[in-house]
Amino acid sequence: YDSLSLAASCFDAVSSMAAGGNGEAADQLGGLFEEAFDAVSMLPNAASLFGEFRQGDARTDGNDASWKSLVLGNLKRVESFVDDHCNIFKGKAVGESQSTSKLATLQRFLPSLARLCYKHGVLFVKLKEYENAGKALHIALKSTNSCLSEIRQKLEQGPKNRKSKGQQILHNLEAELVVVSIEAFYLLSISYQSSGEKDKAIMCLDRIESYMKEQHKRDNELHSNVINRLSSGESFVFSEGGATSALEESKNHFEKDKADIKVRANSALEDAKTRHAAERATLAFSRIMIFHKTMPSPSQAEESLIDQKMRDLVELALKFTDVSSSGFGLTAANQLASINSETKSRDKIFDLSLQAIRLVHVRRTISNVSGPYADNYDLLLEKLPKSNVRRFFVMLDKLDAILAAEYQMREEKPSRQLNNESLKIAKEYLEMVKAFLDKSSSNARGNRDTDTTLFLTPAQSLSNDLFEETKLHFARAVSLYHSLDAHDMCAQWATLLETIILLQHKASQMHKSTDILLGQIMAVKAYSLSMSGSHASGMKAAREAWERVKTVDSTPINDRISCLVNLFHCSMRHELKYHSCDTMLEFDTAMDELLALSSDSDLDEILEAFPRLSNSCVENEVSGGELILLGVQERWIDMLVGSKSFQQRLKEKDVSAVLEFSLFDILRAYLNNFEHVTSLKKGGRANLEAIQRIVNEVLKLFVQMRDIKIHVRSGRRKKRKNVVCANAGADRDANDGFVLVWDDPAINFVGDRSDCVWIAEQLWNIGNGLMSYGTSGDGDARGASAEIFATSHDFCLMSEEEEGQSLSKGYLDFD
Repeated sequence: YDSLSLAASCFDAVSSMAAGGNGEAADQLGGLFEEAFDAVSMLPNAASLFGEFRQGDARTDGNDASWKSLVLGNLKRVESFVDDHCNIFKGKAVGESQSTSKLATLQRFLPSLARLCYKHGVLFVKLKEYENAGKALHIALKSTNSCLSEIRQKLEQGPKNRKSKGQQILHNLEAELVVVSIEAFYLLSISYQSSGEKDKAIMCLDRIESYMKEQHKRDNELHSNVINRLSSGESFVFSEGGATSALEESKNHFEKDKADIKVRANSALEDAKTRHAAERATLAFSRIMIFHKTMPSPSQAEESLIDQKMRDLVELALKFTDVSSSGFGLTAANQLASINSETKSRDKIFDLSLQAIRLVHVRRTISNVSGPYADNYDLLLEKLPKSNVRRFFVMLDKLDAILAAEYQMREEKPSRQLNNESLKIAKEYLEMVKAFLDKSSSNARGNRDTDTTLFLTPAQSLSNDLFEETKLHFARAVSLYHSLDAHDMCAQWATLLETIILLQHKASQMHKSTDILLGQIMAVKAYSLSMSGSHASGMKAAREAWERVKTVDSTPINDRISCLVNLFHCSMRHELKYHSCDTMLEFDTAMDELLALSSDSDLDEILEAFPRLSNSCVENEVSGGELILLGVQERWIDMLVGSKSFQQRLKEKDVSAVLEFSLFDILRAYLNNFEHVTSLKKGGRANLEAIQRIVNEVLKLFVQMRDIKIHVRSGRRKKRKNVVCANAGADRDANDGFVLVWDDPAINFVGDRSDCVWIAEQLWNIGNGLMSYGTSGDGDARGASAEIFATSHDFCLMSEEEEGQSLSKGYLDFD
């Protein structure tokens, strides 16, 4: 910034010397204009860098406003440079020799000034600095307005019968400045609208409309001149430099064939009409947005104006959209091909109309606007034939608008009317897709050599984009209602999503990916059905989801685990409701299938699913889920103790791994739940056998850790001992080569001493509880009680191995 300021100041000094009569300075001044303008025009950009550097600075002081003032000050400096040195705004008389130089100045300096001010106007609008944005844009518009006035005056004063090179430059410059002016007025209208100055915003759009009308009038005049001159027999040559591809006369170039000239002139006129229609659509959209964003809300008169402008926009969109097709097959495929490759301007008009309709529809739905206002989606759908491909996208857009409104209203009371309306649209849409697909299939069977189907192959058909967009909207609906715990609606939308996936599967034959996706959707559907009270249907859907997911080799392990958890959840709710399903039998069968399809490395991820299974049981404990929870905890401990990775961590003392739950954490929860179940007189022989097996497995693992000897390598090289090794050596010497189990760094995977004491006490309590079973003649309970007392004794002895103390002289019953 300092370097550029110095360069600009040097030029000002030379300019002052020249103005004071210094001949040498006057001679050098003309050659410095280009570089001086570069330096001055770069100063606003350099000043804006101060703002970028300060965006990450949390301090707020006067410097935050100073860089904005610098930008505006330097924009005015650029304006003054053009004003003082180019004689554009002064109205001074200049000779013919200076006129060409003036045209060259206009061609470079003024457009650069306008673009520069527009650029910083955009920056200020993004920063919501609407006052500064207005100042920058006013400089741009002042420049373009004065320049356009002078250009048009020169064009009117120029030769009428021929067009010189200078006039071509003027026409090109005029077209460029009109574009910059229109863009600046659009930005200025946004600035006024955001500031609440609606009338000024409308005035900006009125100016844009006047520019557009003048440009449209000029395009028609150019076309008429070409046709008239063709009739008079004059020769032509095309000039590609003009913005409107105008035909220019030149006797120094070769003559063009008149038929070709006429075709090209008509083509240029059609292009101009399409461009003008797109500009009109943009203007109509902007007018709608001004009233749409009125704060706090539009008045009834403004709502009526919105509908009026919306009708104009829809009519314009339909005028430039092919809506005459009435058949399926190839016609539809051509429509889609046209949508994607040939008519971008027409696409823009149609997309603008959809965007305007969606924004207004969402606002009115959320605000619950009452009155005789039109549903503009219906207005568009009434004009489109049912066989037109765009109808699909309009219906999807309406569905998206309703779901967007429901999402924004999710914290309020759900609207049953909106729910029903969205479902109705989705079902009607699916019927249209089915009819389209059936018709395309029948056409393909009738004439296999002709490409007559919309849904031909993934590579050839554009229907895949339609399917993907449909799945996106349907999946959003599933996610929305799932998050709201609206299980009935979630199940219905999951069914619709399943249907569209099957239709895509039918059209594209993507088996594996479809099966995985269907399995995931069926799992969501099963959960929602189960939670909404349709337990049998939920159970059936959960089984179907599991069957689909488990059979595909490429299914990620997490997807299989999720389906397994969902199957367990649905099965448990069905059993607790109707007592007609064995949840643990269903779970064991599915778990065996999962383990058969998994590797040893997947076992850790399978173990991570057990907390979710336990939570599901706890949530349904009131209905009797504690016995099922006992079965889950039994299998959890069995799988963890038998896990190769868990045993390997203990053996290798791998303390880097972190487990969410230690073995004693799970065992404590299990013993606590076992005591609760037995107090309710529930459970049976299988549970008694399980507790004896489980506590013995844990104790066995515990004793193995105690009995691991520390082998010291012999060698010449001495290693520095740390505190842990020193303590371990002292314990080893005091206990005949054994290390106390609580000093083992891997004990964290098992638990701590306080857990061991708690387990010993809890086992004693359970043993006493089972003794009451024995007095009733239950020999199994009495035998289990004896085993549990013995195990309690061993856990008690193990807990006495305190740090720094010798082992107890007692013997373990396990030994």
